[in-house]
Amino acid sequence: DTPDTTARLGHGDAMHVTDIDPHNPGLEIFTSHEGGTSAPYGYAMRDAETGEVLFGGYTGVDTTRAMVGDIDPELPGLEVWSNSAEDATADPVGLWTARGERIDAPNPGANQSVRWAADLTTQQMHGALTEEYVTPTIEDWRRGTLLTAEGTTTNNWWKGNPSLVADVWGDWREEVLLPTTDSSAIRIYTSTEVTDHKLYTLMHDPQYRVEVARQQTTYNQPSHPGFYLAADMDWSDVPLPVGAGGRR
Repeated sequence: DTPDTTARLGHGDAMHVTDIDPHNPGLEIFTSHEGGTSAPYGYAMRDAETGEVLFGGYTGVDTTRAMVGDIDPELPGLEVWSNSAEDATADPVGLWTARGERIDAPNPGANQSVRWAADLTTQQMHGALTEEYVTPTIEDWRRGTLLTAEGTTTNNWWKGNPSLVADVWGDWREEVLLPTTDSSAIRIYTSTEVTDHKLYTLMHDPQYRVEVARQQTTYNQPSHPGFYLAADMDWSDVPLPVGAGGRR
């Protein structure tokens, strides 16, 4: 939001800022809120410039997770979803299009995402720990498991976060850094899917670079670029990176 805007939506438990809806000018913010009965929205998508709520719903419970990503390339914009540790009472948490239309399907995972596939869609990291170690996997909403990282584990126990998800080697797709189960090494996994899409490394995008740094200093939430990145993206809208005649 702009500095003089107060959202008054309560404590946000997860927040994602990027171009979620390319038909709405500028960036959007998708959040979940843990205020329970006192929070006007359990989840909400807002215009990042004005703070206006574009859509959302009251849940009445601690809505613990929110996530965005292009999981269905047939739908315009990024899909958004939220989960709760409890049963929602009024407007159940679930899965929506970028315009707030309900998608009648199970939610993907909401702890961490990764841009892994060749088609510019978004995948999810699975690996939340319960009473024993769980082998981390990368899951695609349509295709299923794309990677099983044998011999590794995750962090933050029930959140199941990798040590880092970031575009560290270039080509716009993200690498996944995971500790081995004996904590003797960090493994770096990179996608081997052949792609026809070419884009500078996401670390050249100022917002993305700052969000990667934030992963290591605050919550392990996904890093998002300051432009629309999805299967149906308009390449003419991609800003030039700093140092190549682009923004500063």
